[in-house]
Amino acid sequence: MPLIRVRVHVIRIGRTDLSFTVEPGETVALVGPSGSGKSSCIALLENFYQPNAGQVLVDGVPLEDYEHHYIHRK
Repeated sequence: MPLIRVRVHVIRIGRTDLSFTVEPGETVALVGPSGSGKSSCIALLENFYQPNAGQVLVDGVPLEDYEHHYIHRK
């Protein structure tokens, strides 16, 4: 499987702004108390819905530009 770079650029989850980059080969864990937005963040990465502000980029391309089935088979 090709390595990809994921960048989440200032998205709003609830009342919180979030920004991070995952470089190819990195492993990332989302941790926090119940209700802190972990599942919402994953749903955004899977393109189940769009962020209220900002954007999710995969290899520099906005996530919404990818076909839905492509995102879910990776």
